[in-house]
Amino acid sequence: MVPNLFDIPFCDFGVGTLTPDLRSIPAYVSSRTYGCAYCASHTAVMGTVWKGSGLTLDKNAMAMDAEPSPDVFSRKELAAINIAKKVGAVPSTVTTADIEMLATTFTPKEQEAVVNACTIMGFLNRFMDASGMTLEMEAIETSLQKLAPSGWAPNVAYDKDADAELMKEDRMEAAKREKRKKGSGFFGFVKMIFGGKMADNRSLKKIPTSDAALFSQCKKDGGFVPYYIRQMQHATAKKALSFGFLLRLCQGSDEVPVQLKQLMAYQCATNAENNVLRAHFAFMAMRSGVTLSRLIQVTDITSTGGGESAAEDAAMAFAQAASWTPTRMTAALAGLISRLFSPPAVIELLITVSVEFAIHRWTSVYVPRRYEPQIDEFVKEYGPALGIPHSPCTVDQQMWEEIAAQKRKQ
Repeated sequence: MVPNLFDIPFCDFGVGTLTPDLRSIPAYVSSRTYGCAYCASHTAVMGTVWKGSGLTLDKNAMAMDAEPSPDVFSRKELAAINIAKKVGAVPSTVTTADIEMLATTFTPKEQEAVVNACTIMGFLNRFMDASGMTLEMEAIETSLQKLAPSGWAPNVAYDKDADAELMKEDRMEAAKREKRKKGSGFFGFVKMIFGGKMADNRSLKKIPTSDAALFSQCKKDGGFVPYYIRQMQHATAKKALSFGFLLRLCQGSDEVPVQLKQLMAYQCATNAENNVLRAHFAFMAMRSGVTLSRLIQVTDITSTGGGESAAEDAAMAFAQAASWTPTRMTAALAGLISRLFSPPAVIELLITVSVEFAIHRWTSVYVPRRYEPQIDEFVKEYGPALGIPHSPCTVDQQMWEEIAAQKRKQ
C-alpha cells in the first residue's frame, strides 16, 4: 500500500502528480495532528526518498503553526496543510470551506494525490501508534532538536529508561547506516525503489487488473462494490486499497476470523463517527454471521465482554483502544493480546484497524451522496436499530461534489 498511495517511484523522479516536497507535507501534518510521534518524526524529513533527511525538515516543522505563513508555504502547500489537519483528527473535521479550498487550489487528480498521502499515513499512524513502535536513535535526536519546539513529543515511541539498552545498540548501528546511505548513490536508490516495486507487484498479484473483474471480486467477497474503489482515479492507489479491502477485511484466519475483523472495523468506524463505513462494516459483519445484537453490544459503552471467547473480547478491547488518537493502549492490554494471540495474529489485528483507518481518511473527504445499493437496503432494514442514518452524508456534504465542480469552473 505504501509505494502506491505515495506514488513511488514516479513522484521521486519528478514525474508524479505531486512534487516530493509537497507530498511530504500532508504526510507529516496528518501524522502530527493524529499524534503519532513515530510517523511525524519520519515524514518531517521525508522530502524525496533519494535526497533524504534534512531536505524539507525546517520547512515542514513550521507547518504545525496555528497559521502557517504564506511567506514560507505556497498556495498548494497551505491547502495541503489545511486538509491534512482536518483528516488527521478523529473524528475528522472536514468542512465545506475545506472542499472549496481544495477545489480552487488543485486539479481533481492533484487533490486525490494529497488525500492519498494522508490516507497511507492513516494506515501507518494507527499501526505504529497502536504497536508502540520505538523510534530510531537518529530520528529521536533530530525530532527533539527540530520538532519539539512546535509541540512534538515522543509519547509511546520512546521511553528513556525502558528503551535505554535498545538505544545503545542502535547507536552502534547508526554509523553503519550512515555509511551505507552515503555509499548508495543514485543507482543504489534506483535498485532499492525498483526492488520494492517488484515485491509490491508480487503482493498485488491476486488483485484483478480490470475494473470489471475487480468489481466482480468485491461483490463476491464483500457483497458490494465500495464506492471508493469505483471512484479512485489513481490506478495503482485503487489497486492497493482494493488489496486492503479484499485480502485484509474480506478474508480471515483461524485465529482472526473474518467476522471478528469486520466487527473490529465497525467499532473503529463508530468511534470515528464515519457513517458510511459504519454501514459498510455492519453489512459485512452480518453477512459473515455476526448477529444484530452483537453489533449493538460492541458500541454500547456500558457493555463489556459479550464475545464468544476471551480472545474475541481482547481483540475488541484492542480495537476500542486503537481507534482513538493517540492510542489508549495500556501495558496490561498489550500483554493480554500477546498471550492470547500468536505474533502473526497480532499483526493481523494491527493491520485490520490500520486498513480501516486508511479508508476512513479517504472517505472523510470523498463522502458519497448515497449508499451503494446493497448497503442502502441494509440500512433501511437495520439502520434504525444500529443508529446508522438513512443517508451517508449531511446536508452540507451532499453539495460537496457540486461545489468542487463549480469552483473549478470559475
